[in-house]
Amino acid sequence: MTLELACHTGFETLDLVPRLKPLYANAYSEPPYEMSDEDICRFEIRITKHAGLDGFVLVAGELDGRFVGLSYGFTFPPGRWWTGVKTDPPSADVASGPVFAVIELGVHTDFRRRGFLSPTRRRSPR
Repeated sequence: MTLELACHTGFETLDLVPRLKPLYANAYSEPPYEMSDEDICRFEIRITKHAGLDGFVLVAGELDGRFVGLSYGFTFPPGRWWTGVKTDPPSADVASGPVFAVIELGVHTDFRRRGFLSPTRRRSPR
């Protein structure tokens, strides 16, 4: 069983949304999230909107034709930062951007803690 990771543009992501929704629902089904059907609908609306933004990228993990993980984000233009957060904005050198913002990162509950990212961790700087 080999995990395949693929990057997708916003345009490609629009076609994948029906396959991503069940993964999202599962990945966020446990506490503290416990997503409702309404939350899943909002995910579809949100990712469809985000897919049209500059710098959007989706990375999807697939095993035997089944999505098992996803992460997506897009580029914040210089000077933009998260809205609605209770932290201070970053230093001017970081905020001068652009900054890539990871919006979602989820793994299907059946595929957590199985070591798929171990090779990535070994390559990561410490």
